[in-house]
Amino acid sequence: MLLVAFVKNLLLAATLATMGVASSSLVWAEPGLITVEARMTEGLAVGGGQGRSVWRLAPYTIGAFAEVATVEEPWTTLYAGGYFEGGDRAAAGAALGARVRPGRGPLRFGAGVTGTVVPYTIGGATAAGAYCLEALGPQACLEAELVIFLVGDDLPDDGAAAQLQLGLEVGFDAL
Repeated sequence: MLLVAFVKNLLLAATLATMGVASSSLVWAEPGLITVEARMTEGLAVGGGQGRSVWRLAPYTIGAFAEVATVEEPWTTLYAGGYFEGGDRAAAGAALGARVRPGRGPLRFGAGVTGTVVPYTIGGATAAGAYCLEALGPQACLEAELVIFLVGDDLPDDGAAAQLQLGLEVGFDAL
């Protein structure tokens, strides 16, 4: 059941991305100096210890982020934001990091830290890659993000936790 739900969401995202790539009105997103974005993610989480792994649907997240340009070539930005997660339980957290857009093209790579702070704590390192486009105004990015959780009271006993998420982000240039 878990795998079916994940594959269904993945196929929907791939279909939307394919429809966007096939569109003749696509233009590579020209990054802004300051960008604000709304973000929604879903994916799979794995945790375990003592030789066992448990896979499950990761909590979905909804968040808002701001990104500020710091270096022109390669286009590098710093981002920070907050998110709420839902699903089997509710929580809130924050993330910050850096992103690079080689050649100011449609690809974006990032690394940072993320942490849920209320009502439990769990935090870790993130690595992400995205394909971004601009069609009719706002920038849209389809992003794959891997999070390795390293600290917090929500980690499995004597174990580790990670999640792989697929996110859709819609951003607007503020400056």
